Amino acid sequence: MKIFVIGILLLFLQVLSLRAMALSNSYRVNASTNQDIYEHGLCRNVSNTLGSDLFVPTKTLAEWNSLITSPPTGVNITECATSACLNTSTGGTITTDGKFRVHTFTAGGTFTASCAGTVWYLVVGGGGGGGLSTSSTRSGGGGGGGGVREASLAVTATSYTITVGAGGDGSLGVGDNGTEVGTLRSGADSIFSTITSIGGGGGGNGGAGDGADGGSGGGSGRNETAVRGLGTAGQGTNGGFGSPGGTAGNLGGGGGGGAGVAGTNGTNTAG
Repeated sequence: MKIFVIGILLLFLQVLSLRAMALSNSYRVNASTNQDIYEHGLCRNVSNTLGSDLFVPTKTLAEWNSLITSPPTGVNITECATSACLNTSTGGTITTDGKFRVHTFTAGGTFTASCAGTVWYLVVGGGGGGGLSTSSTRSGGGGGGGGVREASLAVTATSYTITVGAGGDGSLGVGDNGTEVGTLRSGADSIFSTITSIGGGGGGNGGAGDGADGGSGGGSGRNETAVRGLGTAGQGTNGGFGSPGGTAGNLGGGGGGGAGVAGTNGTNTAG
């Protein structure tokens, strides 16, 4: 789905194996089993509690609807967990993982849903670049991780533009405090439909530079103990502060924040 220098976006579509035996214009659901059947734009789970096999007519929408609305005693019909027709959706690198069909995007592209249904997503923003160290003993802060969002989303039969955020460039971590070019060091956002995972904040440079805000915040450079990059609620955590100590000795920058754990503060200990 995975995170660090570039963003990534994964879509999980439940694979609904239509194990009911398909006949010419109907399906056969064996006794004491339940099956997902997708016909005429309608996906339903047919549970057969009878002692014999059930033949499900699906030649016409009227036949299929008749069974859905008035099932016989011993037959229960409910909506599928997700639409089986999503198994023909396109976009990204497609693999399967257990019950799921997975669409993986490591670069921008298009996801085309073949019908309405529900997808499970994991969207990760691009990671922030590390801050520039101003000397061998004055370290820049670490870049924050890209924001992480995961949940389910209802989709319709249409195409969705996918944006996968690139990682920030640590070499752009120049300047000091108010002159930080934090937006250039930060990772870019990753976007799917209405879901945006914010890029990670860039790390502050070794000249007491501030870490930038982002999905997870960037760590501040050495000697910056008042300001650090802040993470976004629900997506990441804060970066760490730089170590105190003036200009002498080993002065470490703060660590970048991650998805679940905040960045640690810098120390004055080498190694």
